[in-house]
Amino acid sequence: MRKSRNSIKQVVMIFSCLMKLLCIAFMLFLPALSVAATSELFPPADYLHSKLQQNDIVFLGTTHKKPEILSFIADLTPSLKGWGVSHIGLEIPSDQQEKIDVFMKTGQGLDDIKLHTQIDSPEYRRLFQVLRKSGGPIPVAIDLPSSMYKGTVSRDEWMARSLLIVLNRNLSAKILVIVGSLHTLKKLEWEDQVPNKHLSIREYITRERPSTKMWSIGQMLDGNPNECDFTRKFSSLPGAVALDLDDRYRGWQMGLTATIAIVPAECFELVDGLIVY
Repeated sequence: MRKSRNSIKQVVMIFSCLMKLLCIAFMLFLPALSVAATSELFPPADYLHSKLQQNDIVFLGTTHKKPEILSFIADLTPSLKGWGVSHIGLEIPSDQQEKIDVFMKTGQGLDDIKLHTQIDSPEYRRLFQVLRKSGGPIPVAIDLPSSMYKGTVSRDEWMARSLLIVLNRNLSAKILVIVGSLHTLKKLEWEDQVPNKHLSIREYITRERPSTKMWSIGQMLDGNPNECDFTRKFSSLPGAVALDLDDRYRGWQMGLTATIAIVPAECFELVDGLIVY
């Protein structure tokens, strides 16, 4: 009987030790777990609506020719005017503005609008049809004309100038800007070997109009989980999710900047939020 009791005590002691070890392991990994537990994830449409209410310009980054992203934007478009959006900035050479205006007035000449080959697709051109049908925000071609590519003005600087023209002409303007995700970055700190360094769109705007409230949202679709912690963590969730980036994500790889030579920076230093598909 005594041996049986001693055996029970030994089992209890072993179990107690194991529980202590598990608690220690849990505490060691708590920071990583807490991010997943406390992250505030939002439906992308609600997230974008909220940021448009709080800012003069919201940059929504895209991965070009992705039907999922273009469908998301098209589905949102009829709601934009009701959200107070007066203009929608598009990554289209500004010398195409007259053709855009003709289409918006008459419904004719959609195929005459020259788009970058990287973005041209039926889904992208559908955006104009949705804008016209819904009476949505005024589309503005903000990009540098190709005839000026060898000049001294970068595309980001030209796009900033285009947006500043809208803001200065319309003091109550609210702009949603649809551009490739790299154009949404809050700063561009290039590595030393890069020639012809230039600022980001946001940096140019802040320099000229410091009071402008801006928010940058990147979109991650089909990202490489080995290069992007957000893809690895959130892409398995049903649908798409949106989240604010802050100090909780210090050290996380984002993947958006893997192809350009900028000085490494924290993800929240580059964009304010992400939509992950």
